[in-house]
Amino acid sequence: MSPVQSRKVTIVYRMLPQYRVEFYEGLRALLEEKNIHLDLFYGKDKKNLKRDEVDLSWGTVVSQREFKILGKQLMIQTLPDSIYKSSLIVLVQENKILSNFAVAAQARRRGVRLAFWGHGTNFQDRPNSLSNRLKRGYSANVDWWFAYTPKVAQIIEALPYPRERITIVNNAIDTRGLADGLATINEKQKSDLRNELNIGNGPVGIYCGAMYSEKRLPFLFEACERVRSIIPEFELVLIGAGPHAGLVKEFAASREWVHYVGPKFGLEKVPLFSVSDVFLMPGLVGLAVLDSFALGTPLITTNFPFHSPEIEYLESGRNGLISDDNIAAYAETIVDALKNPRMLRCLRENGRKDIANYTVEAMVSNFAGGILKALDVDRIR
Repeated sequence: MSPVQSRKVTIVYRMLPQYRVEFYEGLRALLEEKNIHLDLFYGKDKKNLKRDEVDLSWGTVVSQREFKILGKQLMIQTLPDSIYKSSLIVLVQENKILSNFAVAAQARRRGVRLAFWGHGTNFQDRPNSLSNRLKRGYSANVDWWFAYTPKVAQIIEALPYPRERITIVNNAIDTRGLADGLATINEKQKSDLRNELNIGNGPVGIYCGAMYSEKRLPFLFEACERVRSIIPEFELVLIGAGPHAGLVKEFAASREWVHYVGPKFGLEKVPLFSVSDVFLMPGLVGLAVLDSFALGTPLITTNFPFHSPEIEYLESGRNGLISDDNIAAYAETIVDALKNPRMLRCLRENGRKDIANYTVEAMVSNFAGGILKALDVDRIR
């Protein structure tokens, strides 16, 4: 067997969320065409409050021990020694996965190429926090980097790290699948869904995502109360699960214009977006930007300082809206949007145009291209 045929790449991930399935399946298939075998090892979140974890038949679940030290959530994964027979190991750049430090040390000792995949920094923390200083301290000591977005690539390059060893993957979901699903929804289906949920004929805002503190659900609720006071026909649909789902259920229980439907994934959420006018997320925004583009529901957020890197896909006034970070400004932005159908149409059309830039197929191609370069580049250590 030739060296090319024998190459193997291993990705180690903390867990397997449902939105990553298409990516891993596509990456595995594309690499097989290049005579490269992909192994995936991932842990399980014991609590799984978001209820978004799945499995892959060819992936390997590893034991994972979680614990807290000084209020910080940490974990250790137990990985087989066989990973060091790989030509390249790709680790997620997260301080809390302590076992990654041991894997990196072993990879260096055994001469296995190593890559990081991540944000470059913790966007939900201060840039110069102890955690981010630690992250900067070790993040340049790898053979290759897979950066979520162009901004992340700039952060990595500033470590410093060689730009030619960074692959921008443009983190994505199956946007084409969502857009195709939306195209199948007809007016009768929309009418039936409105009747089923007891939604009137007025404008609808939708929230779809995990439910935890950084999403700022109380902020959303107060803003929507203000919108409702100005537009009495306004209604709100809430999709998701998480530690703050109880707050959502309590809010919805006493308001007939609020509809909580629990978690929905992939095509399950498409009908609910089809009857919605705006996508509301005043707190942390990440891949939700792409849901908004694919499903024709303009995202309205705030200039919250702790968004995930995918926020750079959103251009306020062109394919979505970003208000000042206060409840009054956010509510006013929602009202202005709902009263301006022409603006909403332009935001929707531009978002749909941008889908072509952010597909899971493009992400697979970018990642696979980076793997090929990482396997062939001269060692940096």
